[in-house]
Amino acid sequence: MGPGLHFCPPWVTIPFLLSEAHFIYDTPVKECPTADNVMVTIDIMLVVRVDTSPGPDQTYPGIFAFVNRLGPQQLSPQLNAFQEEAIRDMARRRRYNEIYDLMDAQHDEQLENTRRNLNNHFGEYGIEVTEIAVTNVHFKNPDFVTDMAQPAIYRQQNEFNKLEQSFQLKVIKIRETEMKEKQVRKEDLEKFEAGLQRNVEEITKKLNKIRADTSKELADIKEKEKAEILNIQSASNLEVSKIKRERDVSIAKIMSSGQAEADAIEVETCVIIEKLNADAAVVISKNKALALDHQAGAELDASKPLAQKREYDQMFKQLRVLRGIATNRNLSIAGNNGDNQIAQLLAGSHAVKVVGLTVE
Repeated sequence: MGPGLHFCPPWVTIPFLLSEAHFIYDTPVKECPTADNVMVTIDIMLVVRVDTSPGPDQTYPGIFAFVNRLGPQQLSPQLNAFQEEAIRDMARRRRYNEIYDLMDAQHDEQLENTRRNLNNHFGEYGIEVTEIAVTNVHFKNPDFVTDMAQPAIYRQQNEFNKLEQSFQLKVIKIRETEMKEKQVRKEDLEKFEAGLQRNVEEITKKLNKIRADTSKELADIKEKEKAEILNIQSASNLEVSKIKRERDVSIAKIMSSGQAEADAIEVETCVIIEKLNADAAVVISKNKALALDHQAGAELDASKPLAQKREYDQMFKQLRVLRGIATNRNLSIAGNNGDNQIAQLLAGSHAVKVVGLTVE
């Protein structure tokens, strides 16, 4: 079963739970004799996993082989026994000063052979050893460690001196090569700069020629442009003058036709006004005649009733004349009719009083 939620009938039981992860099996192998009979303790580490692949027909042979044939109770002692046997065999084939080489698994084929033998034995039980490594090596006598360290130190010092000498030789060679390369590069750079300078001079000449040709072409273009502008301006001025003349002619025609129409309208208006005035004068004359007729009729009708009024007005005017004569001190009346002037004046004053006038 893979990860997730699963359902099973109640009669199904799960006796084992197997992990697909790798696990580390680490046990020291003590008292391993070397080829020169020096006892050493070697710490070995195995990375082990159970083969949980489904197989060709989905039967999971590795799981069932481990569970049914080996089991976890038998795995540890058998793995420990085979591991110890293999490590003792490797230690027996080496001298004590070569034991530390086992810790460099990349350069030791015996560890790889040991892993292959373990897989050949435990493969039928579904167990796979993926990694094997020596983590540490212990000697009972510390003098062996010191004795082993001195040759290693000498070898390392000798290797260091050789490497240092080789490094110095390489540095000298690199410096010589660098100086030669710099000189060659400098000469190449000078040649390149000289070539570039020649190219720059040639390009500058071409550029100056192009600039001169461009200036000449620009001058020609400007002259042509000025000539075209003058032609365009003259043509435009001619066209404008033509348009203005046509406009003036059109305006004159419009104004003359408008003036004629205005004169005609004015004449028609004067005729209409004169006609209206004549008609109005006729109407006024008729109305005045009718008014005079009515006035004459009225005066005729009122002449008889107003006769006494007119007579009164006449007498009143005479009395006013007499009053004026009477009041005029600079006037003297002389006559040869034999009448008495004083009596006439008194009679006039008496008449004025009778009429109601005031004598001053």
